[in-house]
Amino acid sequence: ADPAYINTSAPTRSEFKTQIEKQRVEQDLTEKQAAATRIQCAARGRMARRRTTLLAEERDRQRRLQLEAQQERLRRHDAATQIQSAARGQAARRRSSDLRAEREFLRAAAARRRLEEDSAAVRIQSGARGAAARRRSEDLRAERDMIL
Repeated sequence: ADPAYINTSAPTRSEFKTQIEKQRVEQDLTEKQAAATRIQCAARGRMARRRTTLLAEERDRQRRLQLEAQQERLRRHDAATQIQSAARGQAARRRSSDLRAEREFLRAAAARRRLEEDSAAVRIQSGARGAAARRRSEDLRAERDMIL
């Protein structure tokens, strides 16, 4: 056999084994990288779900706090409304009592005036009756003196 006809481009047995070993190492590396990628993907998914859960819990907590704050504002508003209502009622009762007292005072004053007017009328009438009686008495004396 002529050495010129020998295929020098074909790998030798040791080169072939080395090449096969490289391919196995590369395939093993590729499989390991794929496995690492799957593990990383799963870990990122878990982290994302955990983060989403934490965000949802925080959002719910904030909503609860806002609701509690709103309920507290409403409770305080209702309490203030009750206090104002009580104060307005007390003021109205005081005004009503003052008006009743004033009305009673005016009635008593009017009654006193009527009593004074009636008393004055009685005195005037008594004086007039006394004067009339004195005149009659004088007239009767004069008539009696004339007869005598």
